[in-house]
Amino acid sequence: MNYCMYEPVHGNMSICSNNCEKCGYYYHDSFGDIIKEWRIEAKVETPVLYKYDSRKQILTLCTSRPGYMIGYHGQLIEKYREKLNKTYVTRQVKEIKFIEVENELC
Repeated sequence: MNYCMYEPVHGNMSICSNNCEKCGYYYHDSFGDIIKEWRIEAKVETPVLYKYDSRKQILTLCTSRPGYMIGYHGQLIEKYREKLNKTYVTRQVKEIKFIEVENELC
């Protein structure tokens, strides 16, 4: 199964019926849907890049505003970590790391 690294171009579907217009893959990675929802709730307008390490079970997010993504007293990070773990039983997230990048890089 090939996963798309871009946000879904065919709505909220996790599996595309056609080839992805950007990368040619058939399947979209649904982690992106939840991270996009998280980004909108945190009011972060710049793109959020992510990488999931399945061996260490660490999700790394690259954003220009990591404090907004963490939320007040870490409420947003805990909410979305639980949501990711409920949605994807086979891909558990034990830790979420943030890397701050400049606006120009996004």
